[in-house]
Amino acid sequence: MSAAAPTAAVAPGLDVRAALAGGWRDLWRWPALTLLCLLGAMVAALALRAAAVRAGVLWNLALLDLAGGGERFFGLAGRALGVWLAGSGLGALVVDATRAAALVAYTGPPPPDRRPARLMRPLLVGLSRTPFMISVRAVELLIYFTLGLGDLFVLARALPGTAPDPTRQALATALCLLPALALALVVFLGARTAQLLIARGFEPAPALAHGLDFALRRFGAVMRLALLGLVVTAPLVAAALLSPFGLRAVLFAVAELWLYAALATLMGRDGRLVLG
Repeated sequence: MSAAAPTAAVAPGLDVRAALAGGWRDLWRWPALTLLCLLGAMVAALALRAAAVRAGVLWNLALLDLAGGGERFFGLAGRALGVWLAGSGLGALVVDATRAAALVAYTGPPPPDRRPARLMRPLLVGLSRTPFMISVRAVELLIYFTLGLGDLFVLARALPGTAPDPTRQALATALCLLPALALALVVFLGARTAQLLIARGFEPAPALAHGLDFALRRFGAVMRLALLGLVVTAPLVAAALLSPFGLRAVLFAVAELWLYAALATLMGRDGRLVLG
């Protein structure tokens, strides 16, 4: 990958177009791992669909039992919840594991050859670092939950005491939500960067700290990458929305991997990030 040790000459110039082009090239420097990640996305989508269908059947049976007396309602409802949680958890684990292997490959040098032994190393390293990436995701979700819960309490307390004018209530709501949304955006960008740093070998806590630091220092470049990335991946997203279920998951995964690889290229040009 183009994330070789940055020099002082390239560190200031974070070119998002070059990062997107480099990210696309990185996808196909490791075609086996990219295809494995896409296969994992399809398997996860099918597992989630199967779990949702089975959980829906059990939930309907629970509702029918409730209408007839409800002796087995809690048992059927619990089974429906368990099936849905098991299917969604399995799908998320498959996606996280295959994506971790791909990110390890994208953040490292290109393979000197295509021998299976060369391709197995990123896969095994990615599997070993999957728990670290899941822990960063858990912290990220906890922050979102805390921000949302805090905003909910503030709005529930403040809005009843404001004037009944809808315009003022909307303004008060926007002023309350804006700081939380800004912080959530920084956390989102920092968590994505942290996952790439974990792929390079960082521990979860230093990776999250460096990720937030990078997101704040290079906020403009990262946002330009995100906006331009939305534009260049728009055809993939549009095709995904018009495609069958399994192909839809694959196209969404291609867009996601492309943006991850582009962010990895952008990070490789930042002089303050120590490569793991």
